[in-house]
Amino acid sequence: MDCGAAGCVFNIQTDPSERHELTASMPALAASLRERLASLIKEQFAPDRGAPDPAACAQARAYGGFYGPWIGL
Repeated sequence: MDCGAAGCVFNIQTDPSERHELTASMPALAASLRERLASLIKEQFAPDRGAPDPAACAQARAYGGFYGPWIGL
């Protein structure tokens, strides 16, 4: 289910397969969860790892889904 930027709210105790989206019926909870997520994201460690190298992904596929050496192969 794609809930977009607003996100989704489910009661996983009564709806473990997440079929009944509750954001419309629980807007205060949804807002509270979005605020909490925004707070956590501010503390996220996200170092600059440089530009992605498509050759790394191609080699990982060749290794059966595992990363390994790819430069100079």
